[in-house]
Amino acid sequence: TDPDQPLFFTIEGAKMGALLTAITWIICFSYIRFALFDRADSTTYALAFLIPITVFFAIIAEYHVSLFLSRNRQIPVIVGNILISLPVVIGMILFDFSLLGYAAMLVVTFALRSLIFFALLYRPQGARSFLRTALLALRRKPLVLENARQVLAGGSAMLAYSVVSLVAITVAHRLGDGAAALLAYALKIPLLILTSLWFVLGARFFSKVVRDNGAGAMQVVLRLTSLNVLIAVILAVCAGIFQWGLHLYGGGLSGVVLDFVKVISASLPLLPIIVFVPIIEMSQRILATWGNHDRIPRVAAVIVGVAGAGFAAALVLHSMIVTMLALTVALMAGAIVSLRSLTSAAEFKSIG
Repeated sequence: TDPDQPLFFTIEGAKMGALLTAITWIICFSYIRFALFDRADSTTYALAFLIPITVFFAIIAEYHVSLFLSRNRQIPVIVGNILISLPVVIGMILFDFSLLGYAAMLVVTFALRSLIFFALLYRPQGARSFLRTALLALRRKPLVLENARQVLAGGSAMLAYSVVSLVAITVAHRLGDGAAALLAYALKIPLLILTSLWFVLGARFFSKVVRDNGAGAMQVVLRLTSLNVLIAVILAVCAGIFQWGLHLYGGGLSGVVLDFVKVISASLPLLPIIVFVPIIEMSQRILATWGNHDRIPRVAAVIVGVAGAGFAAALVLHSMIVTMLALTVALMAGAIVSLRSLTSAAEFKSIG
C-alpha cells in the first residue's frame, strides 16, 4: 500500500468537495434571491452559507471511508463516527440550540471527522514526499470527473435526501421561530440513531458489499431493515409512554427529563426516517456496486418531487406538521422506489 495514498485521496476529496460546495452555495443563494426575494433575513443567509460547508468535509470523509473499507478496516469508521456524532447529538438533546448553533455544530462535526480519519490513515514520509504527492494531486484532474456521470448518478439518492433536509429547515424557518424550534427537536432522535447505531451497522454492511460485490445483499438489506423497524417501533412506544407519564407527573419531572420527553414526543412524525434513509443508502451502494447507476437518479427524482409538493403544501397551510410529514413521506417514497429498483436489478443480475 502506498503510504502517500491517503494524502492523495484527501486532496482529491478536497477538490471535489470544494466544487460541490460551490455548486450548493449557488443553488442555495439563487433560491434565496429568486424565490424568497425580500423575505429572507440574516439567519436564512447564514444557514445557506454554513450548511453547504458540510458537503466539503463529507466528500473528504467519503474518500477516507473508501480507503478504510478497501483495507477491510471497519473499526475506525465505526468508532470515528460514534466518537464525533454521538456526543454532539446528545448535546443537542440536553441543550436548546438555535438553528445557527445547530448548523455550526454540523460543520464542526464533519470537519473533526475528516481530520480524525486523515490522522488514522496518513503516516508522513517526509517533506519531499509530501510535496511531491500534493503537487501531483493538485495538478491532476479529479478522478471522479473522469467518469462524472456515473459518480453523480451513483450518489444522487443520498444527495437528494440531504437537499430536501436542507429545504425542510428553510421552510421551517419561514414558518416562524416556533416551527423551526419544533423541527430542530423533531430531528434530534432520528439523527441520534442515524449518526451512531446506523454507522455501526452501515459500515459493516458497506464493507461486505464491496468485498462480496453485492452477493447476498438483498437478504442483508431486509434483515437490517427489520432491525431498524424494531428500533423505530420501540422509540414510538417509548414516546407514547413518556407522553402518558408527562400528562400524569409532568409537574414533578426535572428540567432535563422534561426536555428529553419533549424531544421524544416531537420526533414522532420523523421516526420513520430511521427506516427509510438506511434503505435508500444501502440500495444506492448496492446498485452502484452492480453498475446500475442509471437506476439511482429515479430514486432522487421521486424524493425531490414528493418533498417539493409537500413543502409547497406546508407553506400554503403554514403548518410545521405538514413539513415534517412531507419529509417523511418523500423518504418513504424514495425507499419504496429504491427497493423496487434493487429487486429489479437483482432479478436481472441473476438472469444475466
